Amino acid sequence: MVVFPPLAHIVAKHEGSSYSSSSGLSCRVYASLNPLVDTAAVFVHGFNGDQERTWRNFQTMIDEDARFTSWDAYFVGYPSTREQIAATAYKLTKLIREIFPQPPSKIFERRVDHASVEVQIRKDATQYRHLVLIGHSQGGVVIRKAILEEARDALSDGTVQDSPLCRANLALFAPALFGMFLSGWKGFMSATSAWKLIGPVLTGSPSFKELQRGSQFLARLESETAALASGNPDKVAALSARIAWAANDEVVQGGFRYSCDPAYKVINGSHSNVCKPNTNFREPLNFVLGEEVG
Repeated sequence: MVVFPPLAHIVAKHEGSSYSSSSGLSCRVYASLNPLVDTAAVFVHGFNGDQERTWRNFQTMIDEDARFTSWDAYFVGYPSTREQIAATAYKLTKLIREIFPQPPSKIFERRVDHASVEVQIRKDATQYRHLVLIGHSQGGVVIRKAILEEARDALSDGTVQDSPLCRANLALFAPALFGMFLSGWKGFMSATSAWKLIGPVLTGSPSFKELQRGSQFLARLESETAALASGNPDKVAALSARIAWAANDEVVQGGFRYSCDPAYKVINGSHSNVCKPNTNFREPLNFVLGEEVG
């Protein structure tokens, strides 16, 4: 087995690998070569999104930013249009329990193309201390549903301190927590020939129905999260989420937050690119890190 040598001259080098959880979720993993990794960042895309394209440039820019040297990034893929949000949230919880605090060593092994040699990205066992959950659009709803159910169980069982989800830091880009606009991309598609292809997907999608403005699912998610946070002040950090809305969003209802959340941020951009950093647009990186944006 080959072990990557230390790369002291590179700011924050990451190598890619893949992982499939027992729950059926797939992950594209970007693992740091830094042996002192202490943070797992889990990215969850939105409706009809993609585990890598939704977050375009994050994968390369974490190599250029020393602040991510101690981070491993997990980009999660799931059938966002074909299952209920609660089902995805349950699978996400199982995934996190598999990788945190000590992920399986096979995550950090990969086979070199056209060769039989297996490459080991990091030699020593990994022990994470911090968990950051990053969601875009529907992904933000999935994360909050997972947190709500985990917090409810952990508070009942007295296991909050043992739950990585309860201690997680949440960063949500344009989350669909308050519903989607019919005048958004569905409205655009319905006015074009693309509706013939997209229409059946939307009308038959259980998650799309749950994400409609005023849906019972979204109303209960907000009220139950806020009530649990209010009734258990400062006990479950993850019941509070940081939110960044896109300044020009025609897909989801923005400009709101749960009563247990801090003040939201507004970042220039549209619904789809608010979470895509580039060399002239570093706000998404800063937001994930919990630094000032805007």
